[in-house]
Order: sequence, then C-alpha cells, then structure tokens
Amino acid sequence: METSSIPVEDRETLKFFLSQLRTLLDGLARDPHDLFPPEFRPLVAAAWDELVAEERFEDVNKAIDDHEYQRGMIDHGLQGAQLDFKVAVFGQFLEVVRKHEEKRLLKRERLERSVPKALEAANVTIDSVAAFVPPAAAISEFKRAVEVGIAKRGVVKGILARIPLPKRRRKERELAEAA
Repeated sequence: METSSIPVEDRETLKFFLSQLRTLLDGLARDPHDLFPPEFRPLVAAAWDELVAEERFEDVNKAIDDHEYQRGMIDHGLQGAQLDFKVAVFGQFLEVVRKHEEKRLLKRERLERSVPKALEAANVTIDSVAAFVPPAAAISEFKRAVEVGIAKRGVVKGILARIPLPKRRRKERELAEAA
C-alpha cells in the first residue's frame, strides 16, 4: 500500500489533532489551575516532562506519514469524514476551554466541567491511533491519568453535594454556590 492511500490533508488533520492535544496537556501539566489535588501537581508536571523528553508525539507524527501505518488509519476511521468528525468533536470542547481562558474565567468550577469533556472527546481519536502506533499508547495513558486526577479533585465535592443537609444549610450552600 502506498503512502498516498491516505490523503495528505487527512494526515495533516491527524497531526493537527495531536498538536492540539499536546497543547492542552502541556497547559494542564504546567499550570494545573487548581484542578488536581495538591499531592498530584508535582507528579503531573514530572510525568509530562518525561513523556515530552521521550518524544512520543514526534514518534506518532512520523508514524502518521509512514506507509506501514496507513492500513491502521483506514481500519480505525482516521480518514475522510470520519476523521473530520472526530477532530471536530474534540475541537468543539477544546474551544469551550479556550473561551474560559480568554475571558479569564479560570474559575475551577468551569474548568472542572470543560477540561474533562475535552479530554474525553480526545479519547476516540488518540485511542484509535494507539491501537496501531505504540508510542501513542503512552500519550493516551497520560491523558487518562490526567482525567482521573481531575476527577479525584471533584469526587469530594460530589460526595459532599449528596449528603442531605437541613433546609437552612441547604439554602446557604445553594446561595454560596450561585455566587
């Protein structure tokens, strides 16, 4: 199978997706916006630095252009309209994160909602790539660890929200959350 079996535009779209995912993960690892529990913050940064130093993203980008991996792209729907759709879904959630940052809406509550959705949307594409390009598995696993780390931060809040409070305290909490 020739390299040209996957159009250059599709390969570039997939590389663009990887660059967007890399930018998001880099931002989270270097400036976690209080999304992670304090004990995770230095670990996230160190793990990210290690992943970057191992040049996983560069290896995946090289594989995208390698004719040996073209069949995997086809088999996993990483071409044409299927790829465009997957990348657009991720891009939509990523745009919400960007808008929060541009408007300086860095409130943890907003990012706790938008960042995990963007990371979840990335699963479809990065997991497909990881199925046939081994270095992408490390990227996917790091991304999942970030998701879990962020979710851990919200678990306590979620548990507390389910504990019944007397009416007066419930009203106070609702007013405080609305502010």
